[in-house]
Amino acid sequence: ARLRQRVMVDVSKIDTSTELFGQKMAMPLILAPVGLAGMMRKRAEVQAAKAAEAHNLPFTLSTVGICPMEEIRAHTKAPFW
Repeated sequence: ARLRQRVMVDVSKIDTSTELFGQKMAMPLILAPVGLAGMMRKRAEVQAAKAAEAHNLPFTLSTVGICPMEEIRAHTKAPFW
């Protein structure tokens, strides 16, 4: 397939949502892996998970995350990987 530039196209109502492993997401983007962010800001992994949840995006915690998985779970409702 060839990529072609299209101009003057109304993109205000484009649906970028998709489904992966049975989970519907706003766009084909996953916030991952998020780890050691806590070195930059207190509870950064929790904040990243909340931001991902607010925008209907999957969140993946790294094995080197500073916040415990249980703390992230306590602050979010959406499943994370």
